[in-house]
Amino acid sequence: MTDPGAIHRAVRNANLQVYSRIGYDEYERNPSIFETGRQEAIREILAAIAPPGGRGSILDIGTGTGNVLRLAQGLFGRRVGMDLSDRLLAELGRRHGGLLLVAGEGDHLPFPGGRFDAVAAYGVLHHLVGHEALFREVARVLRPGGVFYTDHDPNYYLGRFYRVLYRLRFRNRHGFGDRVTDLSEYHHSHTSGLAADRLAAALRGAGFSSVEVRYRMTSSAGLPRLYRAIRAALRAATAVYPARSFYTHFYMLARRAH
Repeated sequence: MTDPGAIHRAVRNANLQVYSRIGYDEYERNPSIFETGRQEAIREILAAIAPPGGRGSILDIGTGTGNVLRLAQGLFGRRVGMDLSDRLLAELGRRHGGLLLVAGEGDHLPFPGGRFDAVAAYGVLHHLVGHEALFREVARVLRPGGVFYTDHDPNYYLGRFYRVLYRLRFRNRHGFGDRVTDLSEYHHSHTSGLAADRLAAALRGAGFSSVEVRYRMTSSAGLPRLYRAIRAALRAATAVYPARSFYTHFYMLARRAH
């Protein structure tokens, strides 16, 4: 499959299939997102970008089980979640009140311009083949000076080396269990990850005046023994020389131009 449009549609449909069948509680067992340290880090970032007084508004794209929205409670007065999966949205609405939930996709946000103080896309970018349409839409719905927060995407500068190990380990099977899930995890399974500096350039082109990139290490407690050993070695390396090639993930804070 070489046609960009066909790849985009195939990945979009794979995401729809995967997240329409996954259970709410199954999703919440992801140790790379829901362990205590990661939750505290997300809350700190949200607190840093929230307008004073807790009266601002936030949109969470690809909200899933509403993790970001729940962590934003008390920081933003209006919390809106959007996802492809009607099933996850229905269960989220049943379990947690006070949220506005909308089915939709990031490249066609169903909101008027200048509506939100912050937009989050946690663990979303690696599920998309391209990002320019999403970035333009986020810039459109943000108020001037509003912040776009992305996180939990695989770092290309480490992934270009890790890709060799991944292909050896899963050369005769699917890394995420089946073909459809592999396709939904596009930049985990089909590429070496995402280059934050290239994404930052695309964000500036979409109307963001500044983009801050921070590299980080996964804190997941669910890694196999080999991967825990690799993580320990990488942590030791960053203590000596914090090169971007030693980090598993990155997050970005992009501010819309005034």
